[in-house]
This record gives sequence, structure tokens and C-alpha cells, in this order.
Amino acid sequence: MALFSKRDKKTSELISSPVHVQGHEIPPELPVIGLKNTVIYPFTVVPVFFEDTTSLKALEYAQAHDNLIGAFALNKDTVTPSEETEEERLISQVKPEDLHTTGTVCIIHRVMPVSGKTGAMVVLQGLSKVQALDVRLEEGLLKSSVEVKEEVSKDSKEVRALMKNALNSAQNIIQNTPYLPQELQIALEDLSDPLKFVYLLATLVRFDMSEKQMILEEDNVKDKLIKTAAILARELEQIELGGKIVSNVKKEFNKMSREAFLRQQLKEIQRELGEESETQQEANEYRERLDKEGFPEEVVKEVSREIDRLESMHPHSSEYQVVRTYLDWVFDLPWGEVKEGPIDLKKVEKTLNQHHYGLEEVKKR
Repeated sequence: MALFSKRDKKTSELISSPVHVQGHEIPPELPVIGLKNTVIYPFTVVPVFFEDTTSLKALEYAQAHDNLIGAFALNKDTVTPSEETEEERLISQVKPEDLHTTGTVCIIHRVMPVSGKTGAMVVLQGLSKVQALDVRLEEGLLKSSVEVKEEVSKDSKEVRALMKNALNSAQNIIQNTPYLPQELQIALEDLSDPLKFVYLLATLVRFDMSEKQMILEEDNVKDKLIKTAAILARELEQIELGGKIVSNVKKEFNKMSREAFLRQQLKEIQRELGEESETQQEANEYRERLDKEGFPEEVVKEVSREIDRLESMHPHSSEYQVVRTYLDWVFDLPWGEVKEGPIDLKKVEKTLNQHHYGLEEVKKR
């Protein structure tokens, strides 16, 4: 929905008188801040960091008046690109077209400067959902006429069933998510208001930005619950799948660690008894041959590594035979032997033809 920079007759009629919400008088016009990567809901308290100049000026304006401010999430498509410089980022301004039209009027509880950063951490409490009617830039800050969108928590058997379903999913997510405190389960169980329940869930569980905004914009509390329950079910499925993968990896790792531990114990027992396994005997024989041969340094390093691998393998495994064949081949090569005199290519060709049938292309190479 487009935002308008000028007021029309209808807008003026809608903002003619203030509205009272949760003991606060909401004026017809509010300073406006843009929220990046979060959405603030009514009945929730959220800390938010601000560093853009327009939001900081809007906060100063609100503190000088009634401590009330309109908080609207930024559109993804209009957020300042990540490739901007640090200086450009710090002096950037949020524009009217950057904002969603549905947001929340908030009361400012506390503003705290952040050491080493240009900006402030602000604790905001959401009071009511509002619709921005004519966001405009005035004197370096955003202001807008707003319409308070009163929401009613209509209770019913279907709503209670949806709450119970969402609560069950949320409890499973909390139990399997380190960043969520276990006390949150009690807080959710104690909430009887469907609207407060769904807003608390959407605040604390990691929803996508588009999903958070969708929950806020939805007018019907039952539809909010249906969408929230669907998102929770998806998140729970992902968490359970991730847990299953981690569990399988851990089991495999423990199995490998146990086998390596037992194998090392067996080696120590055999050493104490003066016995050697078949693999140890072969490995030691290869080591003796390696010490006697005049191999280049890089060959000694590689062959030693393969001998160590051979020693740790089971003699009946297929890989054991592959490594053994490789070592035999390396030791059979004529390392350091140089044959004097010219090479008779005709004789080489005759020998190849006698002992190897076909392979014409290989022979030519």
C-alpha cells in the first residue's frame, strides 16, 4: 500500500480526536521510527537499536512531548543496500516509502546510549496497532497521522483449540531451543487472552520478517492463531529434523571413537604380552624395508603415512588390500637405479608385444 505525503479530507476526519489505549491518550499524529529486522506488537516490551538520523530525531521529539512513537517495519525491498560505506550507513535516512503502513504505537520506557557506537538502545512497549495515513518528512524526522486499529480478542471453542495446538508446538520448540528460557512455557500457559498469546509467541519465536508483519496486519484473532500455529509446526519440524541429524552424527562419531579406543587397547595388550597382530607384523616389515631402501624424502613421508593407515585397518577389509597393493607396488619400483647405455626402442616394442596383447595407444605413448 502506498503512503501519502499530503493529507486529504478523509485523513483529516480520521485524526480529528485522540484515542485512549491502555491508559494512554494516543494523539492523532505521531513521530515515526523505522524498524529493521523486527516487528513490535501490542502488549510486548522490546529493546531496539537505532542509528539512522531520522529515527534518532523522532525519538528526541517523542521524549520532548508525550513519549509516544509510531514503530513501523521497513520494507525489505527498500532497505539501504549492504554495500554502502560505514559513513553513508550512519547518516542514512529512513524515507516514507521505506515503511509498511501497519505498525504499532509504542511508549518509550528507556533510551540508553551505546558505548563506541553512534546510536541508542531503546526499550519500547507496544500499546496498539495503528495505520499510517500520511507519512512525511518534516524537519529531519518522520511524522504521520495515524488511525488506531482496535483489536478484540473474541473467545470461542475453536480459538481455544487453536491456542492449545499452538501451545503444544511452542512448548516442544522451547524445550529444544537453547535461546528460549524454560520459564516461557509457564508464561504462555498463564495467558488466557488469545491476542496477547499470539503476540508473545510471534515476538519470542524466530519468525521471518514477512511472517511477523503478516501476523500484525491480520485483523481476525482466529486467523492470527491459524497462521501462527502453521509457522510453529514448520519450525518444530525443522528443529526435530536438525536434532535427528545431530543425533545420528553423534552416534556415528561415538562408534568410531569407541572402535579406535578398543583398537588402541588391543595394541597395548598385545604389546605387553609380546604378541603382534597380523597388521602390526606387516606394518613392521614394511617399515624395515623402508629403512633399508634409499627412497627420496617425499616418498618416505608418503609411504610412512600409508603404513600407519595399514596398521590401523582390519586385515579383511577391502581398503586394507588396496593399501597393501599400493605399498608393494611402491617398493617394487627401481628407486635410484640408473641403466647405462642407449635405449633400444625396437627391443622395447618387441618385448611389449610379446608380453602384452593389444593396448596399441598405450604402447605408442
